[in-house]
Amino acid sequence: MKLLVTGGSGFIASRVVHQLAACPGVDVTVLVRAGSDLGRLTAAGVDLNAGNVRLARGDFSASDEVDQVIHQLRPEVVVHLAMVYHALGSTPTSAVEEVNLHATVRLLEAFLAAGGRRFITAGTCFEYGHQQTELLEETAACCPVYDYAIAKLKATEVILERSQAVAAEALVLRVFAPYGPHEDPRRVIPQLLATGLWPRRLALSPGEQVRDYVFVDDVARAFVPAAVQPDLARSQAVYNVCTGIGHSLHEVAAAVEQALGRRLDLGWGELPYRPNEMMRLVGANRRIAEDLGWAPARNLAEGLRNTAAWMRSNLVDGAAQSQAA
Repeated sequence: MKLLVTGGSGFIASRVVHQLAACPGVDVTVLVRAGSDLGRLTAAGVDLNAGNVRLARGDFSASDEVDQVIHQLRPEVVVHLAMVYHALGSTPTSAVEEVNLHATVRLLEAFLAAGGRRFITAGTCFEYGHQQTELLEETAACCPVYDYAIAKLKATEVILERSQAVAAEALVLRVFAPYGPHEDPRRVIPQLLATGLWPRRLALSPGEQVRDYVFVDDVARAFVPAAVQPDLARSQAVYNVCTGIGHSLHEVAAAVEQALGRRLDLGWGELPYRPNEMMRLVGANRRIAEDLGWAPARNLAEGLRNTAAWMRSNLVDGAAQSQAA
């Protein structure tokens, strides 16, 4: 089976590549941009010299480069994990839409035109938007408010509709709040851990927002049956990749203190909530358990201990010695 993984040097994708490469009878081509740091791939245990793993350089948002890669490789399955996330940086809205929607649709069209069988991509829990539901099912009406989430939802809709029209398979794995080693240091769990490992004060919002935190290796493991399972229960589907357990930011901070064995110097309420902050995003994972046999293996306490151990060994005063881009 020939698989193409886009964005292969990323936080989640590098672990997906590692787990797919371990599957018998699978050849994995990893598409990364020219000049991408491959540190996450090697740290995840990917052997780029292995016979069933190869590297392709190219920008998936450049249609001519995508067409060339798809034409040469003719993969049966694409696992599309390249994306631009706006909330942590200053990426213009136009670029967020171009990469997460338009370039994604062009990749899908090139794949289908080449006779591709199954297209898999990562969605986001932020596609749901503001919700009052205790546990979000995949059937919940989506009302995203961030430009990133709006573009991702539009892509989800096009992927499912276009694939259904041509009888191709398409799965969108809607990831909730991933965390773990090599996560962007600007995100909240790395900041909390760094505050305890290299003591300093951290300003925070009031901390009542609740998220469904999923350890990155568990997230990556969800993509394996999606990619290699011979027969799918649903030809086109959305699946929540989540634990079904919500934790407020206050609870996460307390869990970090427990993992590190020390108190954190936290300034609760010193920052406002983000505009349009979603106060609760917790998913139901019944559908993915039934159809793909996936369930999370680590709880928050275990995942935080694992992440803290990695940070102690690999970071100096919160700065990565070899942080992948």
